[in-house]
Amino acid sequence: YYIFYLYFIFNIHDFTQKNIKPQYAIVLEPTNLQIGIKNKGFKGFQTKIIGVSCHSSQPETGINALYIAARLTSFIEQTALLYQNTNLTLNVGILKGGTGCNLVPDEATIDFEMRADKKELFDEVTKQIQAYHQALSKEYKGTPVTLFETDNLPPFNGNMESKLISAIQKESPSSFVTSFDYATEAGFYQQYGIDTVIFGVGDETLAHTTQEHIQIKDLQDFQPKIINILKNLQK
Repeated sequence: YYIFYLYFIFNIHDFTQKNIKPQYAIVLEPTNLQIGIKNKGFKGFQTKIIGVSCHSSQPETGINALYIAARLTSFIEQTALLYQNTNLTLNVGILKGGTGCNLVPDEATIDFEMRADKKELFDEVTKQIQAYHQALSKEYKGTPVTLFETDNLPPFNGNMESKLISAIQKESPSSFVTSFDYATEAGFYQQYGIDTVIFGVGDETLAHTTQEHIQIKDLQDFQPKIINILKNLQK
């Protein structure tokens, strides 16, 4: 068997160039030793807005980039509410702009993300956001309101019949199959035809918090488990 044990993101292009075709991939994430066979995809975006600066005493002579940013932020919030009963989420994480209250800001940026479990949902909502960018640009006298895609992780929908599942459960009987809302690289490996699961130690609820950590003992116990899982696959 070709088995690729993922400690870090491995570029799929490297596989292609070196004619390597792993049969299995285990993506390490804090799953509390549960087996992930599904996760949402992730897209990151940044919008750049170029307005026209002027003194705040005559704001009508400029174009306030932050006003446009506020309109777009509100649109993203409203779109998120429309899709709240689906598996799609939107979040604005960063809004920047302006240098002082006595100046109309001529530049603003918005960083936001979208998560979904289906490509069709991504495409549908992305088109709506792109259309709103274009509408704002026209409304504000041709002001550039430009959308950039900064990150893209495809959704992952694994195989319930995967040999990885039985190999893991043989070594770790309490490990059950589940899905996760967070995004991983698993979708990339699946697209390449690699039998993939998400599996690791640590608590996902602590991720990106001040309490994020993994116990050293958990890592020490995990290493022989992984070795035995790989041995189980070769039987």
